[in-house]
Amino acid sequence: MDIGQLNIGGTATISLLGAIIAAIGAFISSADQQKAQKKADIVQAELIEKTNKNKQLAAEISEISKKNIALNEKIIGLTSGGDSFAYLAFGKLSNSDNTIRYPVIIQK
Repeated sequence: MDIGQLNIGGTATISLLGAIIAAIGAFISSADQQKAQKKADIVQAELIEKTNKNKQLAAEISEISKKNIALNEKIIGLTSGGDSFAYLAFGKLSNSDNTIRYPVIIQK
């Protein structure tokens, strides 16, 4: 059977073909959009997972930093005397002939 025998006008035939092509294009576009959405969902899930891991690592770093601060304060205290301080005084050593003065470091 020939299209010409169906008495369909040329304009109607072109319109029908255009509608079919548009429907096929919409279907392909929808499929592409679904694929893109799936990829976006995967990327978003990976980003959330990495963000949570970064938060966990940041918390661990913070705890280690606090321990380092405490250890550094302890080391400073051990090497400098902590909250104490030192001062220089002069002691006296006397004998019958003369007095000898000598420096003394006192730490409190």
